[in-house]
Parts: sequence; C-alpha cells; structure tokens
Amino acid sequence: MRTRTIALGIAGLVAVAALAPMARADVPAATPVLPGSAEAYYSPRATLPMAQSPQGLRHFLSHDQPQYDEQSYVWAGSLIEADGSVNALAVEMQRNDSLGGLVAIPAVTAGILVNRESDPGYVIGGLGGLPDLTIPLALTSVPWSARAQSFTPGQQPDYVDVRVVEGQIGERGAVYEFSADVPDIADGPNKGRRMQVYVRAVDTTGVMQWGYGPSGFMPMWIYPPQRAAIMDTYDGSVGDYLAATRDRMGSQGTYYFSSPLLKVQDFRVAIDGRRVSHGSDGWLWMDNVERSFDQRAQDVVDNGVSWLEFSVQIPKTRQALKIGYTQQASVGRFPYAMLSAVDAPTARNGARTAQMTWNLDGIRFHPVPGSKWTNPATGHTYYLKYRVNLDDSGTGKKSTLWFTAALPKQEAVISTRSVFEGLFRMKGTIDGKPVEGWGFGELQPVGSLSTGSQAG
Repeated sequence: MRTRTIALGIAGLVAVAALAPMARADVPAATPVLPGSAEAYYSPRATLPMAQSPQGLRHFLSHDQPQYDEQSYVWAGSLIEADGSVNALAVEMQRNDSLGGLVAIPAVTAGILVNRESDPGYVIGGLGGLPDLTIPLALTSVPWSARAQSFTPGQQPDYVDVRVVEGQIGERGAVYEFSADVPDIADGPNKGRRMQVYVRAVDTTGVMQWGYGPSGFMPMWIYPPQRAAIMDTYDGSVGDYLAATRDRMGSQGTYYFSSPLLKVQDFRVAIDGRRVSHGSDGWLWMDNVERSFDQRAQDVVDNGVSWLEFSVQIPKTRQALKIGYTQQASVGRFPYAMLSAVDAPTARNGARTAQMTWNLDGIRFHPVPGSKWTNPATGHTYYLKYRVNLDDSGTGKKSTLWFTAALPKQEAVISTRSVFEGLFRMKGTIDGKPVEGWGFGELQPVGSLSTGSQAG
C-alpha cells in the first residue's frame, strides 16, 4: 500500500549526528540530500536517539519525524473466524513529503483493506490529503494514537484510527485497537458502501529491528561498486561489509522496526452497519519505517524500481522473518533475509535483533510453475505459490520455505497502481527444523520484474 517506498510498509525532532565513513575508492561518493530532509544512514555507533535507550526508541516510534521524507505505520495479517474462515487485513498510516519547488509538502494517507474468504476480493477504504488542512490529523504520543479523518458537509465523517490502549507502543504486552469507517473505493459490488472495522490485538514479542548497526538501518539496494566489494571481499555478507568499511549507505535504506506478532483478541467487519465477519483469532504484523531521499536515491525510486517481500510470522516459536528483494535496472537485484524472535539478543535500545542473517548469494526465490492467477478485471498475473531457499545461515544447514496464497483474489487496485497484497500460508524448515505460520506478501505483476529463480 505504500505510495513511494519500496515495500520493505506521523512531534519530536531527532538530531542526526554526522559520522564520516572510512575512505574507500570503490564506494560511490555521497550525493547531497534533497532540501529540508535528513539522511537515513548506517552507523556502527549508537549516535541516534532511538539507538541509545528503550525510552529513546519509544519516543522515536511514537512521534512524528518530519526530518525524514517518509514515515509509515503499517499493520497486516490475518483475521480468523470461529469456523476457520480467513480474512486478510492491511492498515496504513503514512506521511510522504513531495517537493513543491524548494519546499517539501507533507501529504498524509490512511487506508484499510479487508479481504474475506467468504467473499474474496478486497474492500478498500481510505483518505488522504494535506495534514490539518484538507485532512484533520490527530497524533498523541503517550498513550500513542493516530487518527486521520475527513468531513463533507451533510455527510458522515470518514476516519481511520489506531491507538495503544494498554502499555506503550513497541512494548511486549501493549494492546492496540484499530477502528475505521470509510466508503469502499474498490471496483466491486460494495463500491460506495461504507465499511466499518474494529480490531483489538496484543503484542506478544515487543519491537524488533531489522538491518544493521544499533539504529536498525535496513539497506533497500546497493550500488554496483558496493555489490562487487560485498561479493568479492566479504563473501556476500552485507553486515561484514558495513562493519569493516563503515559505509554510510546514505539514503539507500530505512530505519526499520517491527512488532511482528500481534495476537488478535477481537475483530468485527461490517458493510453499511451489517456485520459480515467477526472472531477472536489471527495475527497482525506492525511495521514502522522512516526513510529519506537524496538525488541518487530519487533516481532509483523513480525509474522502474520493483520488489517482492514476505513478512513471515511463526507463532508457535514466536519467530519472525523478513525476506524479499528489490530490483531496478541501474542497481540490479538486492535480496535480503533476516530472522528474529522473542528470545533474540537485545540491542541497547531494547529492541530484539536478528538471530540469523543470510548472505546475498544464499537467498533464492522460485515461483512455482502452474500457480499463476490472472485477475480478469485488470489482466495482471501473479504467482500464488513460491519456494524460497535460504542456503547460507552460517550453520551449514539449508532452509526452505513454501508460500501458498490463503485467498485467491488479493490484488489491490488503487488508482493506477496494482499490487498483490496477499496473505499466504507458510510451511517449511529453518536450519533443518520444521516451521509453519503466515506470510504477508507484497508482489508485483508478472512481467513488472524478473520472477525467475535468482540470487543477488
């Protein structure tokens, strides 16, 4: 659902400390960050406030970070009814700054997607505009809440509301409530009718940070000279490369935090006030992502960038896995795979860190032949089954994960953009141990990027 970021996805100000990387002839020179924005970058030291303490991280998660060009809160996962029927849910709150001349203009979008097994096909509601001008926006930090709404004279207000009702954002045991009342904008029998949604879920793991360094910097792509150094000198390990070179990778990635296992306690979905789904089971994944753009990064994003990603939940062992790749002509394909868990090592800021990180040459994606599905409404085709091989975990054992779409009709069409926002069932092995759970996938139509077997 993200409009500018690459899947990998609202007032305090964080002071970004400068850290000069070790000089290297094979690392591209830095390009100035676009006016008015701060750089997201890798640092081996806890220089940023969200890396220094649990309090600093909670402050970062709960406040607007206007120095970054993009800030997203995203929740996605499963809602399971008493009879086992599965619903897919995705909720988003995002600020995205676009340049109007030399001034960055913030735009806010809030959206909710629901796909029911009993009536497949997304119901989509949302609103967007300029915060506090065309879209009233309310944000509180303690307790954390975010609410976007719009008013039309003589009509019922539209709103999307997310809040912490017990505990604090990012804490294990925190309880979240989601509510929305918005018109359906998706083409289908419910278009124009109002959708009402309520969900209550509790965090069973606390926050995890993906990427590298104490700030949780997650690269989204690497430039060719960086790739050559990583593969030739550091055996495909991005972490070893960053630790040795201290390459900032400025504006090449995000600060990426997740609460990946929110246990659903209660949910209700209604259309025009008539309840169509309810239950007390399921799992949601929460992402918090901040990023910035220098001119080189803007050129990558604006010129054919594509992606595939699975956010993987393993409820039985309280493990989570973030796997996927980005691809663009000038930078090639960049695969990533990281595993964390409720008992993973803890960073200085209290976030759980990766237990296992696979090297670039050990990550391979295989769409399963014969699993294609074509949406007759758009003509777009997607694979509904994938096999992912993770061959280098540092233990010598191989890992294989199989993903099968839990619902058939999961293409989300918003304006001119189409993407498969899909709930998948997952099973396989990690380091020789059997696992099963859920994966929420974000896939591009076949033909928009290379879908064949490929490593980095």
